[in-house]
Amino acid sequence: MDESVAAAISALDADDPAIAADAESAWHELVALSPPGGPIQASVQQYCWATIRRLDLGTERAWARSQALADLLDRIGLARYAAIARSDETRDLLAIDTDEAWEPAFYERMHASGVAPPDTRLVSWQSICTISELDIIDRIAATLEVATITDGFATTGRPSLSRPHRESITHSVLATGHDGHTLLDELLDCRIDLWSTLSPTRAALYDELASVIHAARVVPLHAARTAYRYLQELGEHRGTSIEDSGERQLRLVLQRLGLVHRAHGRTTLRARARSLSIDDVLDTLVHEWIGTRYAPEAIIAEALMISLASTARGTTTMDAHFLADALLTEEGWHDGISEAPVRAASRTLGKLRHELEALGILHPGESQPDSIAVIFACAVLRARLLHARYPRGREE
Repeated sequence: MDESVAAAISALDADDPAIAADAESAWHELVALSPPGGPIQASVQQYCWATIRRLDLGTERAWARSQALADLLDRIGLARYAAIARSDETRDLLAIDTDEAWEPAFYERMHASGVAPPDTRLVSWQSICTISELDIIDRIAATLEVATITDGFATTGRPSLSRPHRESITHSVLATGHDGHTLLDELLDCRIDLWSTLSPTRAALYDELASVIHAARVVPLHAARTAYRYLQELGEHRGTSIEDSGERQLRLVLQRLGLVHRAHGRTTLRARARSLSIDDVLDTLVHEWIGTRYAPEAIIAEALMISLASTARGTTTMDAHFLADALLTEEGWHDGISEAPVRAASRTLGKLRHELEALGILHPGESQPDSIAVIFACAVLRARLLHARYPRGREE
């Protein structure tokens, strides 16, 4: 608390001790979740729209504390932040009864304000994250705040920033750093730390593979060649009704990824697949082969990718069945004794291997994956870490 804040609270105390006490409490709470340099727009919104609500003060007391903070912010020259604290948006969010109704409203308002880092193809943001990731988010939010004000007033006379512009700024900030180590690299480390809390086996695996996952920025287009050719031929012939066993397996995996569908005995392209380049197809395979859910099948798919990626360390490939069983047991999906889950995991691993073979990423009968498969596996794990939703209830 610097002299200007202390003086402002003292002046408030002379007018109304209760408001001064609320303002002082609010200030300390706001500073605790703000960057070291002091409050920014994102932290003010976070405090007024979320933190106060979680204090369980009741709607009226929460609103009174937010107004007291607004009075203090006005007195120290932060009128724009004061307007947030006493806004109708703040009152409306504080009045929402249930978390189920509040959460989507909160995220909608945060993104509408223009200062919340948006989800992009590079990264999806979490509701649960490490302290280090919060620091990265604050750096992006502070940059977005400046850009929102300067760009918006220059063009429309009010704060505004288009989503593509916010995405571009987010990527630019993540690309900053020193000695070849970017904020995106730091963010990936944050995600590795977060997901490693789920089980000792996961922690050990990610510790072993961190360097190769970091290096998996570029995947050879060859990994998408089979899928791309199939989609091209399907588009040229406007669908097909006859397929051999290999094409059937390829169709099934592309159907699972939402690129083709089967109707009236014919396989046809979905709308999103009609103009995809080979880069787009590769991007889809990397991001969606496992997807973002935390569920048994996704964990088994991770185990297979970890098994393939382990070859990059120059040692014997880790056994996917063992890894899947260890992860599922330690993370509470089965008791480690019953045989049924083990058999189910084995069937799933077999299906996933067949998918990779149909895509031309794995070669049937080969004991060791080639470099394309290894790089693909590392890239899938990297995308998984940067986009998958950490499961609620597991943060403790």
